[in-house]
Formats: sequence, C-alpha cells, structure tokens
Amino acid sequence: MNEHDRINDLLSAYLLGELSQTQTEQVQLHLNNCQLCADELEQFESVLCLTDKVKRLSVGDTDCQSAQQILFNSISSESEKSERMCKMKRYGKFAIAAGVMLAVILGISFLPGENGGVVWADVLSQVQQVQNIMYRISVTMGGSYLEDLPKAAQITEMEMTVIMSDEHGMKMETFMGDKIAQQMYMLPSEKVMISVMPEAKKYMRIELDDEMVDKMQKESRDPRYMASQFMESEYVELGRDVIDGIEVEGIAVTDPAVFGGMFEKIHLEFWADVATGWPVQMKMDVTVAMGEKTMEMQMVMYDYQIGIEIDPAEFVPEIGDDYTALPSMQMPKMDGSSAIEGLKKFTEMAGRYPKNLNLINLMSEMGEIEKEQGEQEREARKQARKNMTEEEKQAADLAAQKTDNEAAQVETMMQDMMPIMSVGQFYMKLVQEKRDPMYYGENVTPADSDLILLRWRLDDGKYRVIFGDLDQTDVSAEQLAEWENVTE
Repeated sequence: MNEHDRINDLLSAYLLGELSQTQTEQVQLHLNNCQLCADELEQFESVLCLTDKVKRLSVGDTDCQSAQQILFNSISSESEKSERMCKMKRYGKFAIAAGVMLAVILGISFLPGENGGVVWADVLSQVQQVQNIMYRISVTMGGSYLEDLPKAAQITEMEMTVIMSDEHGMKMETFMGDKIAQQMYMLPSEKVMISVMPEAKKYMRIELDDEMVDKMQKESRDPRYMASQFMESEYVELGRDVIDGIEVEGIAVTDPAVFGGMFEKIHLEFWADVATGWPVQMKMDVTVAMGEKTMEMQMVMYDYQIGIEIDPAEFVPEIGDDYTALPSMQMPKMDGSSAIEGLKKFTEMAGRYPKNLNLINLMSEMGEIEKEQGEQEREARKQARKNMTEEEKQAADLAAQKTDNEAAQVETMMQDMMPIMSVGQFYMKLVQEKRDPMYYGENVTPADSDLILLRWRLDDGKYRVIFGDLDQTDVSAEQLAEWENVTE
C-alpha cells in the first residue's frame, strides 16, 4: 500500500479523533499537499454533520457515534471509484448513502435542510421504508402515431388507481370514463399476474418466475422504485412550487436510460412536500419513436396515501362465475437464451430481424406484421373460394370460424408475443444496468454468421456476442472492437 492510500484509509478515524498524535500529524501534513484527500475529508465532514443533527433530536451519543462509523465503513469502498468522478456527483452518492443508513439505524424520518429545503437522500430513505402505498395515475396520449389508428383505437385518456403492498402485491384498476376497463393483480405469493376485463367478462393468468416477480414488484409504477431511479440519475433541482395547496420542492431527470431506453425523449419530475418529505407528485412526459411517427404520453402520479392500512381482500381478483378464462401464459425469462429464442421467433414470422430492440418499437413492428399476415390470409381465402363448390365453401367457412374465434386468436397472439417481448425486456434490462448493449438488426440478417447482431458487457469485463445466425460467444473488448468494425 502506498503512502497516499495509507493516509486515505485513516481519514474517517482522523475526523472522529481516534488517531495517535503521530498519525494525526502525518494526516495533517498529507492534507496540506493532497487536494484529493482534502476533498474526501470535506465529504466525510458533511456526513458527520448529518449525525450531529440527529444528536440535537435527543438521540444518544453512543448511537450517533456507531452510526457515524457504520456510515464511514459503508462508503469507504467508494473511494477508488470517486477518483474518477466529479466532486458534485461523488458527494451526491455519499449523501444518499448517509440518508438511507441514518434512517435504518436511528429510525428517524425526514430531516429538513439547514435552509428549510428538501434533503433528497432523506426523502428516498423515508419512502423506501413504507410498506403500503395507494395513489392515482392520470394518463394522456397523443402524437402522429395515434392519429393513423382507427377511431375506436384512439385512446387518449385514462385514469388508474394503484394499491401496492409489500405483503400482498399490487392491484391496478384502469378506468375509461366511468367504466373499469381492466383490473391487474400482481400476486408475489402465487408468482402470478392476473388480468381481469370486466366489460368483456374475461380474465387471463400469466405465470411469473422469481426474477420477474422481483422486477415487477420494483418497477410496476412503484413510487419507491421511481424515487430510487431519480436519486441514482443525474438530476437538476427545480426549486419550489405549490401543488394542490402544498409547498413542494422538485427535481427533474432527462436521461432515457432511466427506463432502459424505452423512450426516445423523457422529462421526469419528482415533487416532495417541503414540510414532510413525502411525495406529492411524479410526472412523466415521454416521446416514443414509432417508425416515422411519434407517440407522446404524459403520466401524472398523484393523491398519494402512504402507510395506510390495506384490506387483504383488495388483492383477491374479482372474477365472476360467468367469466371466460383466456389461455394461461408463462412469462419468459429476461436472459440471453430467451433473447435468442425471441429473435428466432421474430425471424420465423417476418423473415428478418427487428429494426431495433426498444420494447415499444418492437411491439409496434409485431403489430404491423400481424396485420400484414392477417390481410394476406384473408386475400388467400378470397382467391381460394373462387374455385370452390358450395359445399367446399361451407366447410371452409366452418374451418375459418374455428381459426378466427377470439380465444384461439388471443392464444396465438400471446404465444407469438411473449418470447418476442422477452427480447425487448432483456435489452431494456441491459440498458438500465449500463451493460453497454449494442444491436445491429437493421444491417444483419439470419444468414450473416460472421456479423454481430447483439452484444453486451459481462461482469468480468468481457462481452457476450450473438451473431446473425444466433450463435454466441464471449470475447475481449479488443476483439469486439475489431469485429464491430466489420459489422458497422
């Protein structure tokens, strides 16, 4: 260990007054000549100020000193990485770690800043400890893509009510006007998602694996997960405003990677009550590229009821005796093998790879393919009928009715969609985890066994590469760079 690293390891003990006289003098001498360690010490002092504030709330000195040491230990592993970060970003991560740790150890809630403003790390720690949340969502959609859809399909507004419980799962009701269009239940204890359509009197079960249960619990519009995403991203402060008579303070994020690159443009706002630190409103404005068209969506999450008592009966699906069960499905895994199966399924349907793996665009492409295939099938039937006898026409009509019945159509569509959806979900996961994914579907065909179709970085620094023929291998970053020059 060199002299710099040795002194750096002593900074927290120096700040807490635990060093010998000789060690203290060594640290002081080093600080006079090392700006990096001086900056580190300044950040440690900021963490210490947080615990000092707790002392003034009548928490015992022993508890505070223990909290201080645990905080320093918890962030010490960040020191090497912090050398490559700017001071502002590094301090933000330390403040978040401090806020979360203090809340867990000392059981405190929101602490106002010295100027009476919101301390966002404390907001995050407070929200993440809540077990039950109920809130509402207002969704407005527009854009040139919707304008080309049939009138009946041009849904521009909807309202949702969401109940989330750590113990029971999630329930989301979607309203179109004053009617319930859908009830969605995510039940982790049963590892299942159930979609109920009251107007059509139908329902569907989707089986989930452990990874998908965990992912859906975190990401199903859970404000706790969204708050975490805000805190981990580069955000700007919006200052103060008033929402529904409440004085609030806000931050904004514009990085599309927050949602796995699903949206082309995003503007996310998170507003918290200045007095309590609880969420008041989360707002999403997103733009999705749909080929040459765009779809625009605004989602406002509001009317939060936090920490309320929830009746377990809310999570029992309301399925009448006269409801019809649509075919059950198994949600595919989000891994490389499932991605290969999904890409293979897409080529079977389209004869090519998808243009990109953005989940929304992928589903749009699938819709266009399904529509085109349906038109081709109807035209083929029309041509075939021209040379049929009446008896043959009746037999063909009967066969077509069996093929075209709603349950069969839904089952076929879901069997096609599920593996292809897994490709988009997997790619979104890679973007969120910053795995450096790249996809070349517009330039690569199933016959291109020597060209890269998809690649991403692994934990060991190597890259997993899937070729045009869907064979795969792991390579170094240097080898990948050579191959990608050919692909591009």
